[in-house]
Amino acid sequence: MRLLDALNARRELRRALANIAWLSGESILRLVVGLFLGIWIARFLGPNAFGQYSYAMALVALFGVFSRLGVDEILVREIVRSHAARHELIGSAFAMKLAGGLAAFAAAVSCTVILRPAEPTVLALVAIIAAGLVAQSIDVIDLWFQSQLQSRRSVVARNIAFLTTSLLKVGFIFAGAAVAAFAFAGLLELLLAGAGLVAAYRLSGETLSAWRASWSRARFLLAPSLPLIFAGLAVSLYMRIDQVMISAMLGDAAVGRYSAAIRLTEAAYFIPTVICSSSLPGIVSLRASNPGQFRARMQWLFDVMVVLALAIALLLSLFAGQIVQFVYGGAYVSAAPVLAVHAWSTVFVFLGVASGAWLLAENLTSVSFYRTALGAVANIGLNLWLIPAFGVVGAAWATLLSMAIATF
Repeated sequence: MRLLDALNARRELRRALANIAWLSGESILRLVVGLFLGIWIARFLGPNAFGQYSYAMALVALFGVFSRLGVDEILVREIVRSHAARHELIGSAFAMKLAGGLAAFAAAVSCTVILRPAEPTVLALVAIIAAGLVAQSIDVIDLWFQSQLQSRRSVVARNIAFLTTSLLKVGFIFAGAAVAAFAFAGLLELLLAGAGLVAAYRLSGETLSAWRASWSRARFLLAPSLPLIFAGLAVSLYMRIDQVMISAMLGDAAVGRYSAAIRLTEAAYFIPTVICSSSLPGIVSLRASNPGQFRARMQWLFDVMVVLALAIALLLSLFAGQIVQFVYGGAYVSAAPVLAVHAWSTVFVFLGVASGAWLLAENLTSVSFYRTALGAVANIGLNLWLIPAFGVVGAAWATLLSMAIATF
């Protein structure tokens, strides 16, 4: 019996490691190509147009939580626990996400009309980007593949869409296209990725026609997700509200420089997400079957997060001036102090993702709401104080301090 348990554990470990490898490979591809292309787009558009684009992305992100509804991790967990009910679980989650995406689209567009009236460019950007929230409802297929440790299928579909639209963006740069063209390319990527996920799902032997939406199942998924919805809203607030507030106080060019700096830091945020998404099924199983090994796995996860985050923060902070000058050029030189401060947010982001996995495994998702709500309130208050006093560097300090509050 012990030998069989050991063999099964080793088999699951190999599957988890393979899953991590596929997700890591995708993230590295997106990091390299996306970062290079994002830098090229920022240099091409200039601080003002890039600021408008970043503002639209930030505003839509504030409402994105209502399209996700906090059910991603819950759905993965429940499919692992109740494989036979997978079609009803996935169908219910899809219906919820579709309704949430439509509501988020309407809210984002309405908010833009109120905050930025008579600015057709900004309204068009928000409308195009927000349409992606509706398209992303099909991502429930990716959550199914995650639960089965078969992320390679999702990775192939998403990478084909990503590389195709990346080439399109390069064409837009050479053609001297307007900023709205790049927003359209982002929407097209989501549509192509969705089509690829559907094809991969059918090739795996599953069919969309088997999905069944159930109100009782939707309520079952939504109940433990409610704290995560509010926690996600709080996270969106202290991750993106700074760009909205900078636009209101300092203008779009300031948003462009600030966004350019923080994108260099945020390029590393995929690391904890990849590690935790692939570790979550095993962590959930260990919580019930082997509490001692569960605690050891969680300790290892926290240790890895701290070491990686400190290495990244030191590199970005110490060489912020040289990095910004080399990457973005003279038009963005004032973004260097922002990067030097914002780089340390990686420590709290990495720890926050790891502790989120622990809270989910322990069924303490309500704690996520309380801690991130406190961080969001702190961030808004700090931005109101620090942006007028210190400009975009003040916004970086506000984000860093609010992340520390939310994490600890």
